[in-house]
Amino acid sequence: AGGKRLRPLLTLASYRLFQQEGEEAYGLAAAVEFIHNATLLHDDVIDESKVRRGVATANELWGNQASVLVGDFLFARSF
Repeated sequence: AGGKRLRPLLTLASYRLFQQEGEEAYGLAAAVEFIHNATLLHDDVIDESKVRRGVATANELWGNQASVLVGDFLFARSF
């Protein structure tokens, strides 16, 4: 999906506006994606969503507990 390319691209472009190019910019772009995916996992649990864009959600496949734990893990890794 386009967002998976657009968010990291915007992060890298913003970093380049204020800093010299560096390896840490890639880690920052990955962290933005981790945070986004973590919020999607948590949101699907709260909304009790069964599908997202026509595909079964993680909480539908593996349950709410696993989805929340993976979302928490992604949050922790991003920080």
